[in-house]
Amino acid sequence: MAKNRTDIRVGGRDYTMVSEEPSEYILRVAAYVDRKMQELNAAAKLSNAMASVLAALNIADELFHAQDENARMRKDLAEARQQLAITARDYQELLKKTGASSKKDPAGA
Repeated sequence: MAKNRTDIRVGGRDYTMVSEEPSEYILRVAAYVDRKMQELNAAAKLSNAMASVLAALNIADELFHAQDENARMRKDLAEARQQLAITARDYQELLKKTGASSKKDPAGA
């Protein structure tokens, strides 16, 4: 994949990023990091290095929470799929026992 060069500004400093990601994506990421640093600087005057470290820690915290939520949702989905398979199997067994068909009779009987 082609490498894209994107000029960004984070924490008042200019950088050139080289990535396979589209420039629009890199700009979104840079804006997010810059916004996090600005939020920290609004709360307390920090050095650029301190704001960078705290922003990185906050973003890592957000990432870990999102990963935990993703894992929980994947587990819930797997359990729901398993329950659906059990219900479908039970339904088919019930149809066999009653002699019914899973397809509706077009004659309405």
